[in-house]
Amino acid sequence: CATPDYNSVNQKIYNPVYIEWNLQVQQSLGSKTVLSFNYVGNHGYNEFTNSAWANSSAPVPNASCPGAPQSMLNTCTPFVGLPALRPDLRITNVSNLTNSGFSNYNGLSVSLTQRVTKGFSGTINYTYSHTSDMVSNGGTGEPYSFNDSVLGLVNPTCLSCNYGNADYDVRHNISANYVWQLPFKFSNHIAETVVGGWQVSGTFFWRTGLPFSVVDGLVPGQGNSIRNSTNAAGEFLASPNGFPISPTCGKAAVNGGASACLNNSMFLGSRAETSFSPSQRNSFRGPGYFNSDFSIMKNFQVTERFRLTMGANMYNVFNHANFANPVNDITSGQLGQITSTVVPPTSPYGAFVGSAVSGREIQVNARVTF
Repeated sequence: CATPDYNSVNQKIYNPVYIEWNLQVQQSLGSKTVLSFNYVGNHGYNEFTNSAWANSSAPVPNASCPGAPQSMLNTCTPFVGLPALRPDLRITNVSNLTNSGFSNYNGLSVSLTQRVTKGFSGTINYTYSHTSDMVSNGGTGEPYSFNDSVLGLVNPTCLSCNYGNADYDVRHNISANYVWQLPFKFSNHIAETVVGGWQVSGTFFWRTGLPFSVVDGLVPGQGNSIRNSTNAAGEFLASPNGFPISPTCGKAAVNGGASACLNNSMFLGSRAETSFSPSQRNSFRGPGYFNSDFSIMKNFQVTERFRLTMGANMYNVFNHANFANPVNDITSGQLGQITSTVVPPTSPYGAFVGSAVSGREIQVNARVTF
């Protein structure tokens, strides 16, 4: 019979605890404009972490390395950080659930709000924030991103080494919305019908890129793992090769080639590492995100009681393409290349409906009010 895997849980499991605080200051600028500053912070502890290294090992190679396997790249240096013999020979991979995780968030938002003035109202917001944790999204196996979320601890020998940028750490974020009821009134019925009753509105959204890690994809999920060791099913960060590496990958990495933001020469080869990577989790960032929606409406007063409204909603009005994080696996021939776009979280068709809503969409509508 095949040797089984095992899911282990600490003897005591606690509910995660979160401490939150905030301070907001508002200042009126005249009778219709408000400027506000809002600081928000929180600290979480007893958060769930999952380690797949509990029963892993890294056998010490023979001093003369006779017949060394190809995965060891003809080196006799032992792997530092794991025992030479796996702790329990009766089972293979062990996932150990604990409460060792913690997280922190600090953010400052600045908002300027304009109440209706000559038909115009709007709000613009800027937020600077930093979100750090040990495992994002609760550490229970649900990824924030199916492409590059790391679901478990990347270094079982150093808990603090797993602490880094959260998967959803957005440093800079700008959003705005506005509504403008054009303040044109005419006594002439024809002029009022043509020029009056127009309303335009819209939104803008921009943020910096999301973090990701560069991993060695041949390490987990194989009978042999780190340097021909066994039972190391955790994700393994690739080790830099001493090159200066830019932490940001912009949209220039689309389609790869010379514009790829990462390449294999920047990292040690797969399974060539002699210790856990010194890289910090989520130390790289992908492209930023921008989107804008626009709406235009025209009101027709049909009778004293009936009003007809016709117009159009334009989603992604500038038809702007937003790109996903690049390929982050050193065993892939596309390392550092951006191969896909991302879509808005919501659309006229609902939430998270895929690539069908990545381009500009125009929705024509009409309604009768009485």
